[in-house]
Amino acid sequence: IQRSEEFACLDPKKKREEARAIKTLFHKSLKFRLMAKPNCLLAEYGEIDLQLRQYTQSSEDTIRNASHAYFADYYQTYLKTEISIDSTASKSSGCQAGMIVGITYSLPTLDSRKVFIKYFVKTYHGGSTNSVSSSIKGVIHPIDTKELLVYKFLELIGYGPKSHFFFDTLEMGGLYIATQDLGFTKDPTKKKEFHVYGKKRDYWNKIEDSLEKRTAKREILCLGLISKILMLGDVFGNKGNFGCVTLPSAQKWKILDFIPSR
Repeated sequence: IQRSEEFACLDPKKKREEARAIKTLFHKSLKFRLMAKPNCLLAEYGEIDLQLRQYTQSSEDTIRNASHAYFADYYQTYLKTEISIDSTASKSSGCQAGMIVGITYSLPTLDSRKVFIKYFVKTYHGGSTNSVSSSIKGVIHPIDTKELLVYKFLELIGYGPKSHFFFDTLEMGGLYIATQDLGFTKDPTKKKEFHVYGKKRDYWNKIEDSLEKRTAKREILCLGLISKILMLGDVFGNKGNFGCVTLPSAQKWKILDFIPSR
């Protein structure tokens, strides 16, 4: 308990290492002391465990290891191929803890040619955040299954990225959401790009009335209707949460991120 109260003087990396050490000690001692003072110990455990999970689940090492374990199994099971994690990078925006994971794999159908794909991995809304502070009571919330349902629903109707959900097997309650790079294509001859609206807003405002602009207006209207029906927040409030996939002969608008209503 005393060690958990000394987090304020540590840097983020040290906080996460200390959190793991304390959790290990606490879980070991819990087995022997629970029978003696169950009510007192459970109250202390509930309060401290909530704080420790904020640090351990936001660790980039934790996210990287959980991602590798999940995708290695996924690609082996469904595509019969092995993967390697070739690059990782911190998230450039958003408050949820997460990172960008780059994976390389090969497929016999592509003459064993190497394919590189990126996934944007983050904690669920209400999970660990990037802002690890010393006062974090109440930061961690239970998983809202509606958030997971909406990601899959948007994927299936063609208005969201392909999504994956997986747990960190070493941290109780550590659930991560991974969305596939919307600009990904296995065909190197196929030109496919994704741009968030915020980075292309000036372009859409400047172009004259045309089929391209009318299509964009219709698609954005569809995004607005979908977000209202599903009661999603922060879709249009954040110009980086939606955007357009462009192909030589088509465009498709997608919702990239959102805040589920409670």
